[in-house]
Amino acid sequence: PAAPMALPLWQLHWRCLQSLATAAESRTVLLRSGCIGAAPSLAHRLLLGAKERDEPRAAAVLDFLANLAFDADGCTALLRCDGAFDALVEGLESRQPSARYAAALALRNVA
Repeated sequence: PAAPMALPLWQLHWRCLQSLATAAESRTVLLRSGCIGAAPSLAHRLLLGAKERDEPRAAAVLDFLANLAFDADGCTALLRCDGAFDALVEGLESRQPSARYAAALALRNVA
């Protein structure tokens, strides 16, 4: 049998954050830590940046934001972040299907 492919460390990091964002207790810890504010600007840079453009990584960040937006407190925190709405709209125009899906899901959740 073929050996399972190891995921890159950045992908494991974002998958962990995505999981944490779905549970109330861990989401509260994420919200209190203040780390959420950096995610929308990171997504923006990864989607549009001349030097840093990396849409697969942007998709992982947008997945995190979508998971965060499944609950009212996460939606509130997300909308308080500078540029969050713009980053989600930019995600809708991504060439990466998973980024478009995550951005659409997050926007639906905050609507």
